[in-house]
Amino acid sequence: MTGTDSIQKLKIGIIGAGAIIPQSIQAMREDGSLIPVGICSRPDSFARVKELADRLAIPQAYPDAETLLSEADMDAVYIAVSNVAHYEVAKKALEAGKHVLMEKPFCANREQSAELFALAKKKKLFCMEAAPVRFAPVIRQVKEWLPQIGRIRMVQTNYSQYSSRYDRFLAGECPAVFDPAKAGGSLMDLGIYQVHFLLTLFGMPDSWHYTANIVRGIDTSGVLEMRYPDFICSSVTTKDCDGVSGFQIQGEAGYISSDCRANDITRATLHLRNGQVERFDEARNGHRFIHEMGVFSKLVAENDLAACQALAEGTLDSLTILDEARRQADIVIV
Repeated sequence: MTGTDSIQKLKIGIIGAGAIIPQSIQAMREDGSLIPVGICSRPDSFARVKELADRLAIPQAYPDAETLLSEADMDAVYIAVSNVAHYEVAKKALEAGKHVLMEKPFCANREQSAELFALAKKKKLFCMEAAPVRFAPVIRQVKEWLPQIGRIRMVQTNYSQYSSRYDRFLAGECPAVFDPAKAGGSLMDLGIYQVHFLLTLFGMPDSWHYTANIVRGIDTSGVLEMRYPDFICSSVTTKDCDGVSGFQIQGEAGYISSDCRANDITRATLHLRNGQVERFDEARNGHRFIHEMGVFSKLVAENDLAACQALAEGTLDSLTILDEARRQADIVIV
């Protein structure tokens, strides 16, 4: 458990009715500092919203975001709608005076994200992207290990996962995750985790280039190369085939590796050329979203606008990379 009785509990509204919602509610309750008080989605999904409210013991279901924002007694909202709808929904929430925790990718492009962060700053509200890799304890451990492996020369990451919707896409359908008009694609869905992983460890690269397998205008898999002064990062992301996921950071004195997918890194191993081996395995009691829930509620409770702004800059950096990478692969940016 990361939540404590000493941290102010926030009443939060849920906007969205997808498969991620039960997981997010679980993490909120495990953390203990976010209290779901209402849920909504699109009007045509109201039956599902009411079923979710009953099943997840959320006090009130609302037919749409406007009604929830105007009627529910809450401090913040958690937004998990389709990528292309993030901007519009979050803007309404900020204008209604609510703090915002929003699923990745924060918006369909950097311009929209910058506008939302500027609005939040103007209104002294907290606005944060839910990207769990940034808050995983293993990241802190890897940062501590980095000096031991000497000058870094190569970094490799891989997140390969055959999509449950890929067969439908091949059959001619266009699920949102493969829809260019809805900010879909392999890079935006899975590659973003690896981008956040690399940014959290190393900051912005000097340059980057994306080469992708394009089917009907969308990347079903691809390789993002990010160049730093002393080393190169190669990140493979696939939604059209399976493979071995994980990362390897190679230095002149050793390397750090993990076999975890980038959306849930819980373990890593340090291998030094002198034969020393050290392992880290997170003894986590809770859902993989629990850390981001705790960070968000703590930022609000402590009124830590500076830390929130630093996270916002990380989000904007990620979208600077994602926007240009998609342009390089001739993917339409909505």
